[in-house]
Amino acid sequence: MASNLYEKQAEELGRAKAILENQHIEPDKLKSEFSKLLDNFEETVGELKLITKVSDKLQNKLDKTNVTLDSKNKELQETLDALTKAKVGRKAATIILVLAIVLFILEEIFIEKLIDSYSGGNIWVSLGAKGAIALGLKPLEGFLEKILLDAAYKNSKKQQEDFENQMPQN
Repeated sequence: MASNLYEKQAEELGRAKAILENQHIEPDKLKSEFSKLLDNFEETVGELKLITKVSDKLQNKLDKTNVTLDSKNKELQETLDALTKAKVGRKAATIILVLAIVLFILEEIFIEKLIDSYSGGNIWVSLGAKGAIALGLKPLEGFLEKILLDAAYKNSKKQQEDFENQMPQN
């Protein structure tokens, strides 16, 4: 529609210029041509109003869609962040669990004998050593989780940059 509108207007503009250049045009012919140009102009204004109205409606739809898309992107990012944090938390907990098992086994094999010889077999000293190991693991878990989370975010950021670099530029 727009292409035809512009072609039609270009033709009318050429016709109007030809009329203007004609020095010997009769007044009745001039009035008739002016009337045709005026009718064409009114028709063009109507078509432009329609095009503008349709364009405005489409722009409003596009704006609403962009707002919805921004909201969904934010929600998706929050979900991804929560999933990443949960995954990293599970990974850190698994590593700490394995470390705890290894430390308790090593404590039983090597340190338990030293504790028994120095404490005279007092069970509370042995339990205190195991408790110290257990309590020392919790801060280590938080530290490990922070390191893994930072690494995950850096990896995510790098993947996003790589993706954006692969996108064609407009």
